[in-house]
Amino acid sequence: MRKVYDVGLKLSATAAVAAIMLHQRNNNSLLSVTRNEAANEDQNNNDNKPKTSRSSSSSETFDIYTNWMHDLKHNSLNFLNDKILTSSQQPKETKLSSKEEEEEEDKIPIKDKLKNFFSTKESLKTEAEAEPTETNYIYTMTKSFTSLVSGEASENSFRELIHHARNRTQTDASSEESRSFKELMNLLKFNLEKVAISLEKNFGDLDINFFDPSSAFYYLEKEDEKKNPSWKRRMHRFHQGVNVQDVHELNEALKLAELSYADSIEEIRDGLTSHELIYCQMESMPGKPSHFLAVKRGQSIFSRSLEVLMVVRGTKNIADMLTDALLDAADYRGGKAHAGIMSSGKYLVERHSSAMESLLKVSKKNQIKLTIVGHSLGAGAGTIAGIEFHDDPRYDVSVVGFGCPAILSEQLSESTKDFVTTVIGDSDIVPRMSAASVGNVVLNILEYDWTSYARRDLQHALNEVIVQNTFIPLSTNIANNVMKVVDDKIFEFIKLGIKDPTNLRLQPILYPPGRCIHFYRDGCGISGTFTPAIFFNEIDITRTMVDDHVISGYRRIFLEVMRNFHRDEHFSFDQIKNSKQN
Repeated sequence: MRKVYDVGLKLSATAAVAAIMLHQRNNNSLLSVTRNEAANEDQNNNDNKPKTSRSSSSSETFDIYTNWMHDLKHNSLNFLNDKILTSSQQPKETKLSSKEEEEEEDKIPIKDKLKNFFSTKESLKTEAEAEPTETNYIYTMTKSFTSLVSGEASENSFRELIHHARNRTQTDASSEESRSFKELMNLLKFNLEKVAISLEKNFGDLDINFFDPSSAFYYLEKEDEKKNPSWKRRMHRFHQGVNVQDVHELNEALKLAELSYADSIEEIRDGLTSHELIYCQMESMPGKPSHFLAVKRGQSIFSRSLEVLMVVRGTKNIADMLTDALLDAADYRGGKAHAGIMSSGKYLVERHSSAMESLLKVSKKNQIKLTIVGHSLGAGAGTIAGIEFHDDPRYDVSVVGFGCPAILSEQLSESTKDFVTTVIGDSDIVPRMSAASVGNVVLNILEYDWTSYARRDLQHALNEVIVQNTFIPLSTNIANNVMKVVDDKIFEFIKLGIKDPTNLRLQPILYPPGRCIHFYRDGCGISGTFTPAIFFNEIDITRTMVDDHVISGYRRIFLEVMRNFHRDEHFSFDQIKNSKQN
């Protein structure tokens, strides 16, 4: 959220004089202050309110004046003595013409010009540390550029300069977008050695020492630009669309998946509006996921089947979930399956097989109609459990998973399409994650030439430093020479370390299971299509890849689909529920 500062209607007398003289020296110095005052004054005139002086306005204006005085440092005192407090007898300083000023400036060596421009004083540092982040940023960048042009910058300090420059572009990013990049970096950071071992096993010796967080950031930006709505529409143009009624049913299943994340058994019981809770395991342990069982109320005594619901919870910590997705694939039914998730799914079957048989006998039914719902790792464990139960003709199994990880080899995934449905929200990272896909991302980043993006951000940072230091004259020639130094360092420290492009990539082994429904942003809203599992063979590095995975991300997707369909911005799923009751 952007902060809005209410500047006072009137400057104090001293600040007003200083502001006027500063305007004479630089027409743009207090432009932002002037605009805010004009806006406030116009608003007061429109309201026909008398102009009054408020203490809060004086305080805020005085803060602006104080900041200005601190910025000018020692020059402020000289400025006031020379321009405002001089006596009439004091001789006036002869002003050089523009041509003479240029000739005098040309006599100064360019290196000295740069050092003079970027010189900082300890008093500024002390003040910057007490000021808001904006001042700290300008101070940090000024100091970094100083080291750069004076030849004191090391490779680490230059990379730190790039880091500060690129972070500036994230100032207005939402928390969800920032989280995507943060989680990606955590994933790569803590699993880089494991990924490197896998890559070296396939491609020989691979030097990952040149891996730089900035390269990952700029690779994300490049991929975000490439995989735009037009690209997404083109990739889905031959796939069958999803019916609106399907969206409503999927939303009902999503509510159950979300209920599994409740903090108490009472919350789960209260949240089951049409089922009776018969079992609930709140604690989740390795290989033993949290889950609950419930039986549908109001079933006919004449029906051949007993309707039973199993809901499996995913990992609450998304960092753990991303790391778990990198576990090795194990042999399973003639193919491959995610080792850890396979173990969790088999645990669910072993835990409840005898209870299911007892339910059949007590209810005197011929079959159990078992519906399994889950999100994330819960969807994966539920799928394995569904596969195991499906072998027994006494079970009519259907599985609905949201953001299910890549858990089955291609042929195994195809074999489950009749009873497993996997819903994938736009760029959701989890269904696309495996040791192979993460390894390919690392290779892509190592081979990506991101220097043009870095240069762009350094240019922007330099321009911002110049604008924030308007009281110091700077010619275009000096700015250009700074960028020449930047170009030299980019080549020396960055360009030479980028890996040459190759076609070497790992072939993914695991894919999301069953019939996949992909909801994606098409530029106008959300579209949904039935998409083959192999469509998700690589990670979409985008700013929403983590937010698209969480429950709230799926909830927003379904709501937007229905609002676009009904052309009603106020649509809610409760409207459908209420209309059916009436």
